[in-house]
Amino acid sequence: KLRLEMRMLFEVQDLAVASPATVSRCGMVYFPAESLGWRPYVETWLQTLFEEIDEDVVSPMIVDHLRMLFVSTIDPALEFIRQHCNDEPIRTTDLQLVVSVCNLLENFFSEAKGFKGPDEEKKKITEAVFAWCYAWGLGASLTATAKSRFDAVVREQFKSAGLPPTATAFDFYYDMKPREKSWKAWQLPEFTYDKDKSFFDLFVPTEDTVKHAVVLQTLFDLGKPCFFTGESGVGKTAVIEALLDQLKDADLQPIGINMSAQTTSLRTQQSIEDKLEQKRRGVLGAQPGKRVAIFIDDINMPAKEFYGAQPPIELLRLFIDRGGMYNRAEWEWRKVEDTTVIACAAPPSGGRADLSPRFTRVFNMVNLPQPSEGTLTTIFKSILEGFLSGGFADKVRGCADGAIASTVEVYYRIQTELRPTPDRFHYLFNLRDVSKVVQGICMAKPGGVPTEEVFMRLCVNETMRVFYDRLINKHDTDWMEEVLLELVSKNFKMSPDRDALFGSLMFGDVLKLDSPAQPYECITDKGKLLKQLHGSLDEYNLTNSSKMNLVLFDDALNHTLKIARVLKQPRGHIMLIGVGGSGKQSLLRLCSFMRQQEFRQIAISKGYKTADFLDFMKQQMKDAGVAQTKVAFVLTDTQIIDEAFIE
Repeated sequence: KLRLEMRMLFEVQDLAVASPATVSRCGMVYFPAESLGWRPYVETWLQTLFEEIDEDVVSPMIVDHLRMLFVSTIDPALEFIRQHCNDEPIRTTDLQLVVSVCNLLENFFSEAKGFKGPDEEKKKITEAVFAWCYAWGLGASLTATAKSRFDAVVREQFKSAGLPPTATAFDFYYDMKPREKSWKAWQLPEFTYDKDKSFFDLFVPTEDTVKHAVVLQTLFDLGKPCFFTGESGVGKTAVIEALLDQLKDADLQPIGINMSAQTTSLRTQQSIEDKLEQKRRGVLGAQPGKRVAIFIDDINMPAKEFYGAQPPIELLRLFIDRGGMYNRAEWEWRKVEDTTVIACAAPPSGGRADLSPRFTRVFNMVNLPQPSEGTLTTIFKSILEGFLSGGFADKVRGCADGAIASTVEVYYRIQTELRPTPDRFHYLFNLRDVSKVVQGICMAKPGGVPTEEVFMRLCVNETMRVFYDRLINKHDTDWMEEVLLELVSKNFKMSPDRDALFGSLMFGDVLKLDSPAQPYECITDKGKLLKQLHGSLDEYNLTNSSKMNLVLFDDALNHTLKIARVLKQPRGHIMLIGVGGSGKQSLLRLCSFMRQQEFRQIAISKGYKTADFLDFMKQQMKDAGVAQTKVAFVLTDTQIIDEAFIE
């Protein structure tokens, strides 16, 4: 019971789920955003920030000039964004954008950053720096086409800032270090292929990744939360992880959290607290001399409750707003120090929920664009040329351009010409598919690809395994074959017979599984392949009580090679679709046996629950990760008795 001296204050976004009984018992005050605007925040920020900075560094004249820049430029930009750029992947608020500008500006007003000289020179620096922060604070959340339109506003408002006339304001940074301060294009570090690295650890820097990494590091150094969004496969996670990996050797302690529809607020809190140290009573933080970066991937995946709330998101909002969390056992507030949140998510769609603006407003929102065709070509060409330089014949190495050009063109054409429809809703392709093709090519060894023709067949095979195998009818598969023949002629300067190319296209390592190298090579002898598979099948039947009597006809051979190819790859996961009794599990058992992987499934029984499934998965993780046991885990549609299983 509340005492007479106690009052309750509710702060809510709307009354969508409030009952009339609740509303009638509370005094209601509607607070429109327009009534306050952004000016009080900026005025408070100017007073607070520059109180801590010596007047010799930032004089009152510079502060007044900065105030004038805000007053004269912010409103036209906000009006333009709301009227002509209303296609933000994740919606922002006006005040959030202005706060984003202020967050970036905090990085530049120190002598260590190059902010020095007489006041007139500092005014010029302030205007140039403000133009950069203006572009990245107000326009970073926009799509690529909207950024191009917004660039005209930046140039109109900052005619005297000296922005280069080419490209956009997002394509340059203001270098304050040298005596002659100037705008410069982003500098790309050189990519060096490392054959000892996993394919997934290879990171080719591009102009987009470099400039977004600089923005991210600027915000992280200031302790400001940042939110990366963009379509699946554009490299959000890769950019963030590359920066965190780079900073890990210095003073960074990263904490990674992946969210799903089943993520709870308790599990989220435990994931954070378990990796922090207790500094003193009621205070958690990083190890001495370090900072913590909490990287939360797929942050918009947690399912909404009946009334629309997402408990993990509400917990994180409290954590970022108040700088701590409550100890659930003792109901005691615990402060968290030296910790910054970096979030990442694709735009809302499918299972991804809309996030509350009350949560997203605390972030600098940054939208990563889809890479251009030229950027894609540069990325994968760098990887493939580096791979082929490891012992492949010169003529084969010369085909790298054709392989990448063909793969990228297939990706763009299949996106535009084979769009998803109700009967082929799974025709969804993203940049990960292009990556899978190159990853497949990188499974080959120099000895298995002696000529240009074999390399061409390898490229066609990998393209078909990634794109062709998803197609469901003859019209689509015929279209794909026509496209591949056209690209082989254009990019490889070859004219193979259609039946000869697609009728006998087989690659795999199943003929030499006993070899330490297990070369991924072109299989031309069908009889030898049949003999090998029959031998493996006989051996399986001798060592297992449940016998398999399989007839290995042509389709079964092809499916076996497809499954074996995926099981060979790191992070190799496959979904087999077909009517019951078509041999999906039988071929999986045969392939996993050939690769010396343990075939494992859950045993559904009465009363089987999600907790039992989690215990089973924990044991698989221990066996695969700790004991280094090779495991092929198979889950069928009839075994998914709870949606939580696939989360």
